[in-house]
Amino acid sequence: GVSAVQWLPAYEFMRLSVRSSMGYQELAGGLEWRDLLQFLVPDVFTYWSPMYVGLLPLVLALAGSWGWLRRGSPSRRATSVFWLSLAVVSLILSLGGNAFLYRVFYWVVPGFRLFRSQERAIYVTSFALAILAGYGWQWFSAQEINAWSVRRLSHVLLALGVLSLVALAVLWGVGGERAGFEPAAWLKSLAFAAGLIWAAWALARWVPRRSSSGAILALVLICVDLAVINAPRNLKPGSVQSRVYDGSWLEAVAQDTGLYRTANEWGLPGNVGCLLRREDLYGASPLRLQAHKEMADALPRWRLWQLFGVRYVTTWEHDCPAPYECHRIAMLGDEWAKNTVYLHRIEPQFDRAWIVYRARVVGEGEALALLADPGFDPFTEVLLSRAPAGT
Repeated sequence: GVSAVQWLPAYEFMRLSVRSSMGYQELAGGLEWRDLLQFLVPDVFTYWSPMYVGLLPLVLALAGSWGWLRRGSPSRRATSVFWLSLAVVSLILSLGGNAFLYRVFYWVVPGFRLFRSQERAIYVTSFALAILAGYGWQWFSAQEINAWSVRRLSHVLLALGVLSLVALAVLWGVGGERAGFEPAAWLKSLAFAAGLIWAAWALARWVPRRSSSGAILALVLICVDLAVINAPRNLKPGSVQSRVYDGSWLEAVAQDTGLYRTANEWGLPGNVGCLLRREDLYGASPLRLQAHKEMADALPRWRLWQLFGVRYVTTWEHDCPAPYECHRIAMLGDEWAKNTVYLHRIEPQFDRAWIVYRARVVGEGEALALLADPGFDPFTEVLLSRAPAGT
């Protein structure tokens, strides 16, 4: 209910955006089945491993769920069922069209046919597993836990540890050329996973009699685990110049006042409107109104600048391609050189709103054709989809 303040307006906007015209194939993209291996061995298929919650939390989540479902109180059993169900459903949804569940949600659940990149549902899985890991530690460190459960968990970790060593030996012996891939990333990730599995096995053997000290060791193990995995992302090197755009040559735009738009014809970064704090005709987001996209695709650029009140245009074109007065006032680079960006100022200051005294009722396709015609004057006649009431 609290989150509805964001997702209800998002749903309303998406119904009017370009996503509303996308088909199933464009929206159903998600994780591959092979990506599930990255629950245990991250960094082997993609640079990002959003499903990785750490090996010890994963083991605690699965073992704790099993323990509470078998021997927990009714309330704890119900809680475990909820979080486990949430983890499983979101995991299957993150596979998108590679699994059956997304197709059901696509046809039945309102809003699911408006959003693409289904792999983002994996973050719900990670959150649910983190909650279950906490319940798992509570189950594992409880005094009433029996020795049989501890031995079973220890045996599972021991089996995983042996399998990881076998996989390491096989991968080391196969080599990259014979296997058809570069094994360096696999060897590094698998060796790290093997070490964590054996550390978790040792912790499982030692904790039941020393739960307080074990909690500290478990926390240290989890922090080291996630820090090593996430360090290359969070501490990625880079220069300031690669992340900050120098827009000093656009001072004329920044100093201008009034209500107008800029038109970035892809001579500048897509978010230059945010940098200049000016409304841009396009922007960097792929989420555009469908009506705006249809106009941009059907009309000449000079007509768009007219209709949307554009005053400044940045483009690679040396001369401003418009049938009205337009002057080049600045440039980034050498004149006529490749990749030089020019700043043009449109002299007629087009208003956001104006009064006309003639109206014509036309169909949607006819309206776009008339607007594209250089002989049509939008400042003297308005095109309507239906006649106004009372006329």
